[in-house]
Amino acid sequence: MSLTADAVERMDLNILISLLNMKLRNEFSSLDSLAHYYELDPNRIISRLMSAGFQFDANLNQIR
Repeated sequence: MSLTADAVERMDLNILISLLNMKLRNEFSSLDSLAHYYELDPNRIISRLMSAGFQFDANLNQIR
């Protein structure tokens, strides 16, 4: 599944978090590198997560 700006905004939040965490664990060393690769704004990703009570932990490279 490809990540687009539209997908980040519309995807079910649980699926989005699972997908992002999988990609962060297996493919990317940071949220910024993931966002850059998919041409996304990392602030929009973080905003979507925060609106649902989640946050990105850079030390763990994981959304919690």
